[in-house]
Amino acid sequence: MGGFQASAGNDATHRRPRRRAAAVTKGRWAVTSIYSKLPAPYNAGTYVWGYNLNGAGATWPARTIESRRNIATTAIYSNSLVNTKLQSLLTVDQSIHWADPLNITHGNNCINPPPFGPPLAAPCLQPYAGPIPTVTHLHGFEVLSQYDGHPDAWFTPGFALKGAAYLTNTYNYQNTQEPTTLWFHDHTLGIVRLNVYSGLAGFYLLRDNRDTGYANNSITLPAGDQEVELMIQDRQFDTKGQLYFPDSDNPANLNGPPANPNKHPYWIPEFFGDVITVNGKSWPVLDVEPRRYRIRWLNASNARMYIMQMFNQASVDMHQNGPAGPAIWQIGSDGGFLDNPVKPGAGDRLRASPEASPCARGHHHDAAVSPANL
Repeated sequence: MGGFQASAGNDATHRRPRRRAAAVTKGRWAVTSIYSKLPAPYNAGTYVWGYNLNGAGATWPARTIESRRNIATTAIYSNSLVNTKLQSLLTVDQSIHWADPLNITHGNNCINPPPFGPPLAAPCLQPYAGPIPTVTHLHGFEVLSQYDGHPDAWFTPGFALKGAAYLTNTYNYQNTQEPTTLWFHDHTLGIVRLNVYSGLAGFYLLRDNRDTGYANNSITLPAGDQEVELMIQDRQFDTKGQLYFPDSDNPANLNGPPANPNKHPYWIPEFFGDVITVNGKSWPVLDVEPRRYRIRWLNASNARMYIMQMFNQASVDMHQNGPAGPAIWQIGSDGGFLDNPVKPGAGDRLRASPEASPCARGHHHDAAVSPANL
């Protein structure tokens, strides 16, 4: 049996999720430079949250966890989200159904707004500023309900307050399903959008005796530096380079003002950012060799869908697409390996070209690509 400890924690540094932990999670906060090559104030660092696995330091995304099929993993989760700058930057709307640790929402009838109820009471109009709840869900995993990270199984720092569904912070992952790419993320009722936006997400790779992660694996999968996890998320930043999630009628809001400000003063139904990040970096570049790669990409955005495609950008401005590059061959999905590699077909109306592959939010694709001809 393997194990890891993970703590959700404050304002953390982010780095590429290599290479790889065994299993335990804590959260902390850190400061990381998403715009390291830009002038001040953008290069001074951005406050994010991250999982601190086995005491190695909080990162966004979390360090990747690798587990083996049919060998159980024990995860011990804690919550270290205290004295965090980020809480003042991202607004929790208390007029929606959410974790509500201090009973402000339910105690003031905030979820029964006009015209069906009375005008919102004054406490309902205030952003939440109390202890931060969190709970971790392993997305796509076959697990007993008590270890699933139920939205109401949240707990605050020091376990001072707990949700109605809380049973334990020690999760037993049996790892009995087929090998696949999974991801873990915050799952707290009513604030998943904010906690994941803050950085609480990471990869969980389930392997077996074929998909070993080593170059000599029996099914000749790319391994080592030729196996790459890519967590794709869109973000928006304020004029100081800090994370920005729209919560008002500010003209800078790309997503518009709250749809129902008299009912929900800060909540917006979905979010689209103007900066695409991959593994916690804005518009990054991955240097590759002319050989086959295995890319596990994950769409961890709030609402955005991506169409993945390779282009030949030689002598082409980065803001324009060059000629279509090599095709992406999909070898796996959320449920594990496909029976055979699949090349995207031109007959699918969702695809921009025969070489492209769409990826919806919350989903991952396991793909093989070869930049050898570029």
